[in-house]
Amino acid sequence: MLASAAVFNRNVRYESGNDTAAWFENAGQVFWLGDFDESAQALFADFQPVPMQQYDGPESFADAVNNFMLFFQDGLGEYYRLKPSYQRFEALYPDFASSLCADMAPHGGNFTDLEKFTQLKLLRAYELMSTLVSEKDPFARDSNGALDSDYLTR
Repeated sequence: MLASAAVFNRNVRYESGNDTAAWFENAGQVFWLGDFDESAQALFADFQPVPMQQYDGPESFADAVNNFMLFFQDGLGEYYRLKPSYQRFEALYPDFASSLCADMAPHGGNFTDLEKFTQLKLLRAYELMSTLVSEKDPFARDSNGALDSDYLTR
C-alpha cells in the first residue's frame, strides 16, 4: 500500500495580516514554514510528494528490504541524514529525530533485534518521513526514471 502524500500550500494569508506564507500539513499537523529558518524553508521549495510503501506493523516493516534505521545510526547514518526527506523530517520533528538517533546510535544489529517500543518508534518515523519525499529529491526515481516507492528503505 502506498502512503498518501503531505499537503503543501504556498499562498495562504496569515489571519493577523496581509503577509503570505507557505504552510505544510503533515500527519494532521500544520506547520507554518515562516517559523523555520531559511535553510529549512528551502527544503520545502517546489515540494512534489512521492507515495511511499506503507506497512501494517513492525512485522511487515521488518520483512521489507529495510535500511531505514540507518537514518538514525552512527556511521552510515551521517550520509543518510543528508537526504532532503530526513532533513524535512528533522525540521518538523526535531525532538523525535534526536530521540531516535540517541536510541539507535549504539545499535548495530537487525530491526528484529530491537525492543518492540523502538521498532514502533522507527515505524512511526517511517510513516512520517514517507510523506516527506519529493520527486525532486536525489534518487527518488530509479534508473528507469520511475518513482521509487522503496526509496526510504534502500
